[in-house]
Amino acid sequence: MAEFSCPNLRAAVKDNPAAMAELTALLRMLSELTEKVARLEARIDELTTNSHTSSKPPSSDRHNPNKPPPRSLRRSSGRRRGGQPGHAGHSLERSADPDEVLETPLAANCPECGEPLEGAKVETVEVQRRQVIEVEPPKRRVVEHRGRTVRCPRCGALIAPDFPAGVQAPVQYGNSVQTLVVYLSVWQLVPCHRLSEMMDQLFDCPLSPGSVITMLRRAAENSAVVVAAIRECILKEPWAGFDETGLSLGGLIHWLHTASTPNYTLLHTHSKRGLEGIKAGGIFPGFEGRAIHDFLAAYMSAGSGKHGLCNGHHLRDLNFVEEVLKQSWGTAMIEFLVGTKNKVEPLHKAGRQLSSHQLNKLQDRYFQILEEGYQQNPEPPPKAKGKRGRPARGKALNLLDRFRDHSEAVMAFVLDPGVPFDNNHAERDLRMMKIRQKISGCFRALDLPEAFARLRSVVATAAKHSVSALQAIEVLFEPNPSLEAIIRPSAEGT
Repeated sequence: MAEFSCPNLRAAVKDNPAAMAELTALLRMLSELTEKVARLEARIDELTTNSHTSSKPPSSDRHNPNKPPPRSLRRSSGRRRGGQPGHAGHSLERSADPDEVLETPLAANCPECGEPLEGAKVETVEVQRRQVIEVEPPKRRVVEHRGRTVRCPRCGALIAPDFPAGVQAPVQYGNSVQTLVVYLSVWQLVPCHRLSEMMDQLFDCPLSPGSVITMLRRAAENSAVVVAAIRECILKEPWAGFDETGLSLGGLIHWLHTASTPNYTLLHTHSKRGLEGIKAGGIFPGFEGRAIHDFLAAYMSAGSGKHGLCNGHHLRDLNFVEEVLKQSWGTAMIEFLVGTKNKVEPLHKAGRQLSSHQLNKLQDRYFQILEEGYQQNPEPPPKAKGKRGRPARGKALNLLDRFRDHSEAVMAFVLDPGVPFDNNHAERDLRMMKIRQKISGCFRALDLPEAFARLRSVVATAAKHSVSALQAIEVLFEPNPSLEAIIRPSAEGT
């Protein structure tokens, strides 16, 4: 609380006890009002933040009346909008071998002169073709295995038929049904009850929600070897993105963690968000590559390798500095980071790096901007004697300290070719959990979140190798599934 001494006023009323008491009460009230104004201003700044100026999710913006019109974090590249030269377009392609050909009859009369065309000898100038793509209603296929039980002619023992592996029950679901169910649940995020209804109405293949859960558990158990192989591959990668998001398990908050690279995705769940939950994934503390993350303190102490900070988060924080706090250093740092990214990415793709002279110039400009920022954000005065805690430093000053103390991690995308500018790899692998919860709600059984994480790790990794989710899940129901079989399917499976 600010203290107001007002020595001249006190001297003027020092001989009047009643006036001195009133002055003291007035000064105390002024101090309390000053503190309240400071709190309200801080609250206004908090309410002003949105997904554009902070790490809040976009879903929170609808509750914020102060949200400005959406504006992209990207700066103009100078190119025209739309597809760029060399971009491969996608459109419906005509089939060379249609399944059915229907002849369209001629018009009854010539639209120009009215001449009847039926029975007339007409000249064919051109045959036009128009194709319509349709789908046939799917249907189930029941395969019956018959085997004879025979009696041994010598000893009279009954010999049961030797059915194929996996054919065990009088009636059971085949691998194709299980593959489709897991695909629809894990990749397309269809809720169990709706999935059960879909299988009944589309394929005349009724199955209960409990059967759906059983198939998910079986596939997750079969994926253990594949997930372990993904973990070993990530441990050998030069960098990986790490992130986490909340999920609901029986009404309690749990966390979905990810370790993501351009080629692999590893998801796991845990009741804790911090160091204990991060280490449960088996990547830390053994990971020696560069860990890309959003400056969560647990990541800074988790591994033995280098760090890289997500500049996507930094751009949002800098937007707050620029738009809300109206500080010019925020604008300068945004232009510096985006401009540097646009400069180094083509060089790294071409196998080249910046020269030491260029790096020194970037470093000088980087710290020059920070110096401007510190001039605009002086340290707050110490709290009055008797007041507990440290004085609030503000978001801008804390951000400046991060840029100063972790400059190597902020500029990792410049120093290490291949290291991304942001942590979008990890964020994309987590985004589907929010979509799933909006569609399906929370998990009920304790083991289902981890089963979902395992299976999603497999199909997301397969997608990064241009292998369809259906192909990947199909491998899980085959004998001895492996990561190699999933990311490099045989010609027969393609």
